[in-house]
Amino acid sequence: MVTPIYTINLDSDEPIMLINKHIGFDKEDGVGIMGDQFQQELLFLDTLDKKRIQVWINSPGGSVIDAMSIYSAILKSSTKVDTYCVGIAASAAGLIYQAGRKRYISDYGKVMIHPPSGGDPKTMNAFKDSVVTMLTSRSKMSSEDCSYLMDRTTWIGADECIKLGLADEIENSNDLNKKRQLSEPVTDAWKEANKIINKHFTTNNKMNKELALSLGLAEDATIEQIQNAVNSLKDKATRAPEKVEVPVTDATAVSAAVTNALKPLTEKIGTIETELSTVKNKNVELEKVSAKEKAVAMVKNYSTRIGSDEAIVAKWVEQATNDFEGTETLLKAIPVNIKTTKLVEVTNTLKEGEMPTSAVSLMAQIKNNLKKK
Repeated sequence: MVTPIYTINLDSDEPIMLINKHIGFDKEDGVGIMGDQFQQELLFLDTLDKKRIQVWINSPGGSVIDAMSIYSAILKSSTKVDTYCVGIAASAAGLIYQAGRKRYISDYGKVMIHPPSGGDPKTMNAFKDSVVTMLTSRSKMSSEDCSYLMDRTTWIGADECIKLGLADEIENSNDLNKKRQLSEPVTDAWKEANKIINKHFTTNNKMNKELALSLGLAEDATIEQIQNAVNSLKDKATRAPEKVEVPVTDATAVSAAVTNALKPLTEKIGTIETELSTVKNKNVELEKVSAKEKAVAMVKNYSTRIGSDEAIVAKWVEQATNDFEGTETLLKAIPVNIKTTKLVEVTNTLKEGEMPTSAVSLMAQIKNNLKKK
């Protein structure tokens, strides 16, 4: 029985193995993903009749020798092993990524290839030949093209990986984790919030319909259309009628006649304005609620920048409710809290004057040098 080190869900039908730090042992960073241990664990999973094995990679690379052990285990596994570039697959990690039966890459993912370094030229050229073979056998690149890109330490994005045959499928960030998101991205959150606002600002509710019909408008008339109709009535009420059917004896009588003629219209306008004011007040309150929902959605999209402290998040939400665009500008200016990982290559050297007689002796000498260090 192998004790899992790199597998996070051993009992699953699709266990996930993580390559989330440097490959091999490094003097500065210590123990990383050790090739022999990873190889043993993956081949153990291969005996458990799993549906498939996923290998998630976000690593700066490291020891080519350790990477070769992992690469070969993935290729030789009877169980389907798919690799996922969920960040960067650089240097030796990029080699491991290529071994997957199907290679997925996040739309923000990067693959980096470069020549081995740190030892005498003959040894490094031998390693470079091996790396070129490992890359070209799994891609559309020729040996010449691969060598050209390696010599220039090339970072390759998701779309370019597809073109070069270094990846099979891109995972779009917008398609993932939707159940836990109010809306993604921020523009979608804005659209969702506007749906809520528009739902209450249109005249689909009973009060608005009654107002619209009483003014001779269609029942689905907008608030603006209702307001315009009210203003038209008010304008009509302030203008003298063209004809008033009453005996004219003096100015007082004429004024009284006009007042009586306009009284029903004036009362109707007063009633409509009161109802319209009620609707507007209700919509103002709904707008405040909707503004907060927009703010919550936007602030959640910047959680990697501000953290998850509830008190801090609440302050950002309050500020975004009052000033959405200004707050979003401030959040964009906050750097993402990601620790930069230093790319490391293991130095493999032979003793002065010593030449390898075979691939086996060369590998043994390199291993001894690594142990001495």
